[in-house]
Amino acid sequence: MAQNYLAPIPPRWSGPVIKLLESGDPSKINWTFTAKQEMRMIGLACEQDAFKHCLTTLRTTGIIGECIVGI
Repeated sequence: MAQNYLAPIPPRWSGPVIKLLESGDPSKINWTFTAKQEMRMIGLACEQDAFKHCLTTLRTTGIIGECIVGI
């Protein structure tokens, strides 16, 4: 059985996700309980800061993500 692995996030994926986030309403994001906890752990004061952080992270060249096999 194939296992998940770490790899750079390809622009063919991050580009459309960035466009989707930019064209949407950040206040409509349903943040999970875990995400809200992690926001505080990394020093983000509010959900708007987390949204900006997500966009900045996705724009980072060579950022590594988990490739989930079978999806």
